[in-house]
Amino acid sequence: MATVKATIEENTALMKKAPRGKEGAAVLEAMKTDMAAIEASVTEAQGLYDKGSFMDALNKIKAASDKANGINTELKDAIAKVSGKKPVVAPAAKPAVPAAKPAAKPAAKPAVKK
Repeated sequence: MATVKATIEENTALMKKAPRGKEGAAVLEAMKTDMAAIEASVTEAQGLYDKGSFMDALNKIKAASDKANGINTELKDAIAKVSGKKPVVAPAAKPAVPAAKPAAKPAAKPAVKK
């Protein structure tokens, strides 16, 4: 729950920096509405947790977290686009590099009979 709350706080700060161009204002209003719904879900999840409905609380928090992270990414991308910087993207996990195979020795040539 703490990570969702931290993401909500970060999103609130990012909204102040977000561009308000042609479509920006309408998008920000929609995001504010979504953020209010996320905050309500977190509050509801806390109530469910307190009542012992742990799985229901977990499901609510996961949904709220996914939505908050989506808004966070969208805000960061919009800010980066306006400032001319590349969007902040979490680095992809690098695949494990297999150990190098030793070079195969050339096969011995068969003896030639004369």
